[in-house]
Amino acid sequence: RMLREPQTARPSLLVAADRSLHFAQVDWSGKIRLGKQSRPLAGVNRPQLAATEVVLYLPPWAISPGSGAAFSRDAGGLEIVIGPVKFTAATQADQPGTLAGKIIAIHTDGVSREIGAEQMVLRAGASAAPFFRHARAGDEIAVEWTLTGLPQGLAFHQVRDAISAQPLLIRAGEKLPGSGSFWTTRHPRSAVAVHRDGRQAILVVVDGRSAKSAGMSLDSLTAY
Repeated sequence: RMLREPQTARPSLLVAADRSLHFAQVDWSGKIRLGKQSRPLAGVNRPQLAATEVVLYLPPWAISPGSGAAFSRDAGGLEIVIGPVKFTAATQADQPGTLAGKIIAIHTDGVSREIGAEQMVLRAGASAAPFFRHARAGDEIAVEWTLTGLPQGLAFHQVRDAISAQPLLIRAGEKLPGSGSFWTTRHPRSAVAVHRDGRQAILVVVDGRSAKSAGMSLDSLTAY
C-alpha cells in the first residue's frame, strides 16, 4: 500500500520481491475511478492540498484534513469517506495497485474526522469537487497507482517496499558534490547505503543538536 507518493526529484530505495535492493529516481501516477469516469490523483497523505487537487488520506494518517489552515483554505471542497477498503496488489507488469470500496459519506462542512482502520478519505479542493457531483453513498470508488522510472529489469509489481530521501551522496562508489547550508551545517543525520552485492543495506544514524553531539555535515557523512 502506498503511504505517500514519491517525491519526484528524490532518489528512492526499492526493495524487490526477491529481496534485491535498488536505488532509482522514480516517479508515479495515480488515478481515481468513479463509475465510467476517472481523474488524476494528486498525492497520498500529503500535508498540503491545492484547490485543483484530489488527495488520498488513509491510515496511519489519523484524521481527515477538513479545511484546516495547515491544509486547504478554499471554500467549497469536499471529503468522501470510503470503506471498508480492499487492497489489491499488482501481480503483473501492466497492472496498478488498487484500493477500492464503497462511499460511506460525503462531507462539505470542512470538519476533520477520524479515519477508521479500514477506511480511506478523498479530499477534493473546490475546483476539483465537481468531478464528484453525481457521487452518492453506496457507490463504488477505486484508487489506482503505479511507479514509473524504475531500474531496467524491475517492474512495478516486483517492488515490495520503497522509501524516498535526499540527497544522493554516493553513486557507484563515487562521491557526489553538494553545496548549501543543509549540506555544510552539522545536523542529526540518517542515511542508507546498498552493498555492491545488491542484497545488503547499511543504515547509519547520527545524533546531533545536543551538548554531546553536534551532528555531521553531509561532506563528513559521505566520507564516513
